[in-house]
Amino acid sequence: MSCWKPLSKEEFEAIVSKYKDNPKIEIDYENLKFIPKFNEQIKKYYSNKIKGAKVENLVNEVYEAWFDYIIRIYERPKEKDILMFLPCAAKKPYYKSKTHRTIQRAISGFQIFNRIHRVIVSNPGIIPWEFHTYWPFNSYDWPEWEETEDIKKLYYWVTYKRVKEFLRRHQYNYYTVYMKPDSLTYKAVMDASKELNIKIIPLLDEKTYEKCKGQGNPLVKEPCIESLKNNLKQLQKQIYEGSNS
Repeated sequence: MSCWKPLSKEEFEAIVSKYKDNPKIEIDYENLKFIPKFNEQIKKYYSNKIKGAKVENLVNEVYEAWFDYIIRIYERPKEKDILMFLPCAAKKPYYKSKTHRTIQRAISGFQIFNRIHRVIVSNPGIIPWEFHTYWPFNSYDWPEWEETEDIKKLYYWVTYKRVKEFLRRHQYNYYTVYMKPDSLTYKAVMDASKELNIKIIPLLDEKTYEKCKGQGNPLVKEPCIESLKNNLKQLQKQIYEGSNS
């Protein structure tokens, strides 16, 4: 399968620059923007490939087409200047999962909620919340118990590189993360942000996480959710105190 690779805004503008002063020509990049879509034949071909902890469910043409779109074409919503990196969930789409429903309830009451841009980091790549119901993000499965040591190493490096590219391409005023501190995804996020000298705020402290670690899904446990809310409250205070000074 070969994927169409559209022009980025910069590439488009470079090509049409010689026409920009021509009154007879209207230049409109927005008409060329697209969201990756795949026909049923491609979906069927990849239906088994996007299941399981394996190389082809980490790097494939569908995931790369989406990542290319996220990096070169996509622009984050202007009003969402607070990045919140989140983990994936076994249940798809994410909004149906207990993890994301619990997080939604915890953060939706904050004044800064509409400024928060939820972005999931998982094996298909970097997934802004507004795309999590799109294929293949609503259909893949990555059972962690199937991971071999080689797959873990590859997962870390692929994720690290993707996070780094995303952070280079998309700027925010504030950066946060709510994940299990001992996960490979968290390590990739923190290492990539450190490499770029970006201060990222962990919304779950390690001491609290240790209390919940052996209790099934720790991210939905009350102490961890309280850590999320308390840290978000501090950030909100910092934002509004800063705007009033």
